Amino acid sequence: MIAPATANTICKIAHGIDDTPVTTFATTAIGSGMPIVLVPAMHESMYRHPPGVRACLETLRTWGIMIVDPPRIEEGGKAKIADIETIVHETERALSGLPLKGKTVLVTSGPCRERLDDVRVMTTRSTGKMGRELAREASRLGAEVRVVHGGDTFSLPHVDNVHAESAGGEMREAVLSLCAEQTFDYYISAAAISDFAPAAYEGKIPSGQQISVDLFPPCPRSFRT
Repeated sequence: MIAPATANTICKIAHGIDDTPVTTFATTAIGSGMPIVLVPAMHESMYRHPPGVRACLETLRTWGIMIVDPPRIEEGGKAKIADIETIVHETERALSGLPLKGKTVLVTSGPCRERLDDVRVMTTRSTGKMGRELAREASRLGAEVRVVHGGDTFSLPHVDNVHAESAGGEMREAVLSLCAEQTFDYYISAAAISDFAPAAYEGKIPSGQQISVDLFPPCPRSFRT
């Protein structure tokens, strides 16, 4: 892994020039078939250089080298280096050999929140950690991953995030909508799907008032299993 990778280093590697320890290591790794990750960082005008830097980056991609592109332009036109989490993730992908490359994975994650009134909900203690880690691992292994998150607005990097609240409403509809858009090779149901949903009250139930709540299954059993 070379991070940061300057325009000078990128173009030397693409042309087989070995005049620094970094470029010599890169050439040795390419010739040995080792996985390589380059993380460019430079001024935007250099990064956008069509016949020079951009062409060299495309050449390196055709060699199977993983390029972690700058995620943003800051400080008056600098193509900033990717964040540490992204660099680590892409390095893990390169080292995995990408056994799931070309595969699609759909994951449901987190708790479901069922509306009781305009203020309150019924939910579980699920953190969503299981679903998030499964999604991360599928992405590390090269899959295209879509995650339907229940109960929170947490977004995972490197995957397509869809947010939902209730099991019988938003989460079920989100899953069905995604499946109508494309075919998934794997579906992982890691969400804490609600077993019951309350009969919702309109407005806010006054505090301190004793109430009875009717519970019913929020969605078909086939979706929960």
